Order: sequence, then C-alpha cells, then structure tokens
Amino acid sequence: TVNQQALDDYEFIRVLLHEVIHVATKQVIKNPRTKEQKAARTRLEILWKDFREEIGEGQIEEVLNKIDRQEALTEEEAQVIYAGKNLEEFITLVMISGKLQDRLKEQKYETESFFQRLLSIVKQILRSLNIPINTKAGVAIADAITLITTNESGDLSYDTTQDLSP
Repeated sequence: TVNQQALDDYEFIRVLLHEVIHVATKQVIKNPRTKEQKAARTRLEILWKDFREEIGEGQIEEVLNKIDRQEALTEEEAQVIYAGKNLEEFITLVMISGKLQDRLKEQKYETESFFQRLLSIVKQILRSLNIPINTKAGVAIADAITLITTNESGDLSYDTTQDLSP
C-alpha cells in the first residue's frame, strides 16, 4: 500500500508507475508462456547480467544491505544500481529512470546502445501480452509502444512540468 500523504505528487506518480510496470511485466518475467515471451525474457536476462557485471556485484550488494538496514539511498543507488537487484527492478527502472536511461545510452552493445537494445526487448514484451486493443489496458499498452517507438530521446521518465489534471 502506498501512503499518498507521505509523498509529493511527483514521487507518488513515480511510485505508482513503478508498481504498474511490475504488474504489467510480471507474467513475462516470472512465467513466460509463449515462444515470443520466452525469447524476450532470455534476451532481457542476458542484458541484465551484462548490466550487473558492468555495475559490479559489490555495489549492488551494498545497496541491498543499505535497504536491509533501512538507510537512505542516493539518487544513483536508487535509480541505477538498484536495477541490478533482479529482472523485475531492471525492466521497471529502465522504463522510468532517466538517470539509468542516460547511463545505458552511453554504453555500446554490439551495433547499438545498450538502451536501444533494451527498448526493443520492452516492446517485444509489451506486444507479447496480447491484450485486446479495445480495452483500457490495450490502449495503455499501445500508447506505451508508441512512446517507446517515437520518443527520440527514449526517456520514459515522468515529466514534472506536464499537467496531468483531467
């Protein structure tokens, strides 16, 4: 449960989006069923392991220990290093952390950036969910794919200047 009163609007939306992404991608990460989902999960796992190696196991362990001790994390620890915890956090932070996205854009992965490779996997995962387009969830997935495909910067993080009122 998220205590909305304890968070400012930006932080509340960030936490909410973080949890929504977990829900949307959980099936593919935990229990891929289709051939496309299994392929996407395998590709994601390879990139996650490469990411963990680049960050360093020691840094990841230190962040997890700080969480266990209930110590505050720096922005770098919360938005980049924590992504090394597991596949769920990795894919979620790739989609919402501008700081992680910027770091991954600087890294080359074969013929493209690490970030571009991850975006192709995220699109594959979202498409593999096969949610009917005439539902609210289907529209949201289609919008997410469009954002990923058309946003030149690739930054899916929340814009605090954007008016979200109905």
